[in-house]
Amino acid sequence: MGRDPCPRFLATLVEEGEDPLGTDVWQDTQVALQDGFPRLWRNVLTGELIHAREALLIEEVLRSLPVALLVSNA
Repeated sequence: MGRDPCPRFLATLVEEGEDPLGTDVWQDTQVALQDGFPRLWRNVLTGELIHAREALLIEEVLRSLPVALLVSNA
């Protein structure tokens, strides 16, 4: 199984004092989900539900906070 690169040096994504949130920052960044992985996730920190197809869209995961704790009931 290959490894996908993870972002580093996130401070370069936004200006000082801004949070890395939403589409303007994350654009099409995503985490691919393998077959059999859950497609419905809940962010424990915000209560938001995230519906994924083949991938989790980071713009949705980090819509409200710059961190997320995702759980699934599957």
